[in-house]
Amino acid sequence: MPEENLTAVPVISDALKRDMEPGSVIVSPDTGGIKLASAYASRLGCPVAVLHKERLNGSETVVNRVVGDVRGKACVIIDDMISTGGTIRNAIDALVQAGAREQFIVAATHPVFTPEARKHLNDPSIRQIIVTDSIPVSHHHWRRVYVVSLAPIIAEAIRRDVNAE
Repeated sequence: MPEENLTAVPVISDALKRDMEPGSVIVSPDTGGIKLASAYASRLGCPVAVLHKERLNGSETVVNRVVGDVRGKACVIIDDMISTGGTIRNAIDALVQAGAREQFIVAATHPVFTPEARKHLNDPSIRQIIVTDSIPVSHHHWRRVYVVSLAPIIAEAIRRDVNAE
């Protein structure tokens, strides 16, 4: 059976193009996300910054270094999923300390959004949170959340699969 690894990078990138400020920096909140952040940066023509985290214990981390130039720049924080929003909250704190402008866009493929997420992400410096519809999300009472559809990506994968036979 054919299989294909689908990515939300194209649809989220299209949404970002409409709302990003010129000169923005794509930020990976950890070293594990460098490949994903680089895919966005390549598509959007932006530089990349990476946050290095240190695990304090089983549930706590601290960002101890920002690698990349964010001083005076708007940042787009990219992640694969948002559960509690704690990683994003820590990333914003570290970026502000490193001199980034307090103008953030957050983008993630999967909006798990536990009850804690709204508390962590209810920050006036977050202009927008872009997520896909991979998980149903009730965003009607959360104006900063913008949901993009994965339908075009799934439809294209089905089209390729059908035409391959």
